[in-house]
Amino acid sequence: MSGSTLFSIGEALIDMIPSRVGCSFDEVPSFSPRTGGAPATVCAAFARRGGNSALLSQLGDDPFGHKIARELEACGIDLSHLAFTDKASTALAFVSLEEDGSRTFSFYRKPSADLLYSPEQIDPAWFADAFALHYCSVSLVDSPMRYAHLAAIAAAREAGAIVSFDPNLRLPLWPDRDMLRGTVLQFLPLSNILKISDEELEFLTGTADIESALPQLLVGDVQLVLYTCGSSGAHAYTRTAHGFAPCREVRAVDTTGAGDGFIGSFLWQLERDGVTLEKLAKLSKTKLNEYLAFSNQCFGISVQTNGAIYSYPTLDHLHVFIQYALRHRTAGLLFHLQFVVLRCHIPILSCFRHLFCQFKICLSFVQALFLFSARFHDTIRARTTSREALSMSFEFTLLDALQALRCPVLDALAVFFDQAGAHGEIWIAFTAVLLAFRRTRRAGLAMALALGLYMLAGHCALKPLFARPRPCDLRPEMLTLVARPHGWSFPSGHTSSAFAAAFALWLQNRRLGVPALALAGFIGFTRMYLYVHFPTDILGGVALGLALGACGSLLADKISNKWAKRSEVKRTV
Repeated sequence: MSGSTLFSIGEALIDMIPSRVGCSFDEVPSFSPRTGGAPATVCAAFARRGGNSALLSQLGDDPFGHKIARELEACGIDLSHLAFTDKASTALAFVSLEEDGSRTFSFYRKPSADLLYSPEQIDPAWFADAFALHYCSVSLVDSPMRYAHLAAIAAAREAGAIVSFDPNLRLPLWPDRDMLRGTVLQFLPLSNILKISDEELEFLTGTADIESALPQLLVGDVQLVLYTCGSSGAHAYTRTAHGFAPCREVRAVDTTGAGDGFIGSFLWQLERDGVTLEKLAKLSKTKLNEYLAFSNQCFGISVQTNGAIYSYPTLDHLHVFIQYALRHRTAGLLFHLQFVVLRCHIPILSCFRHLFCQFKICLSFVQALFLFSARFHDTIRARTTSREALSMSFEFTLLDALQALRCPVLDALAVFFDQAGAHGEIWIAFTAVLLAFRRTRRAGLAMALALGLYMLAGHCALKPLFARPRPCDLRPEMLTLVARPHGWSFPSGHTSSAFAAAFALWLQNRRLGVPALALAGFIGFTRMYLYVHFPTDILGGVALGLALGACGSLLADKISNKWAKRSEVKRTV
């Protein structure tokens, strides 16, 4: 049975990042030390999502080695299998950055401490809880570390773990190109996942066409090929499925470690969903697309910051960036929608001017809500570049505070109303009762119309338009009392339908409407209590519900008055 820990074997080193970009090494005035090394950074990317990762490597017993250990431990990486030696120094990699963020390397490791890591230091018992083993080609040069890789791969395969391979080609480390190519092709069949970039494809296969190269890549035990194309997106190939996800355009500052963040994020998703070696080859196109899209999101964020480990977003950071982009996009869409609606002067719609007035109020409120939120995050980003500051979220703060109120009574009520309001059942039942009696029939009609308007405006239009993820999706480690709902988060469907029905009822019957509005408010509270909606989802749901409730009431009045006039005419005749 597959475990939960990602093991990564290979180098951990210091990336010396230049203070200037777009110039040669001899023109750089100074360098800043940053923890790097592909196996270590993959562990970091995995751990910063909340996963368990462990590094198999060796560092020099020197200041750089201890700096790396401190920073990796701070990321949550298990270093119990990390060794130190005084026989060699910690490896250094000096990086030169171009204006577009691309880089070249100059290594100082002849030999470095990691290359002296031997197969005798590998204990097969470590892999009893292994989900996967990840490795690269940098440490596959002729050294004890190469044979340590073979020992670790054999132990991981024996334990039933997934073996992941990212060639991560570094030509200056090899005596000749043929030796590098031959080594990669030798280790390739031992792996289950191959991650390869567009820059590496032609070197290894002789063709730049991934479709033509697949027979050379899906060999041996390889079940999945991940092909990254930078800003052009990423592909995933199994023997039966093909997934693709585009990558949004960003201004790249430093691409160092971006590929490591991509594969680390991909592996984290596999572990999260319980994908074992047996399930790997059966992944569907839909799942591959989902995994690629998430990994691309992480890739796009990391390249906007210098260094590797510090550039990888946590789930909280991802929430902030997603919401930042989302609020700007939706605020613009709302503005244009409002512009069209408010300037619509078609004569046939003149009778619905009150409806449009209510819709205007709703749009203005929601627009202001999103613009405020965008400005809030703009202020944070302008005042500091600290990742801790970027993780600030008043919405998550409020949701976390509500968890302190957990008790059996509230738990039971929240679960009940989650089920009773999933498709508006409780409000449909109220509506049916009111429609059954002549004295309350107009109120029942208003509620029915309000619920119908919500289905059109909220469920069918606004939710797909905003496409906002739920808090429980962004924080999968949170245990929820109910099954994680499908569909988008904004606006809250439970809240919108509840307030639409309740407000329509209040406008028709104050005595019945007051408790209905109180119940609607409590239902909105339970959506945050259950961690399935953000506070702004609830506010947006309230605004939408009030507007649609007013529209439903107005339409019910018009329809009822028309029926009454027709009945009066018939009686007169």
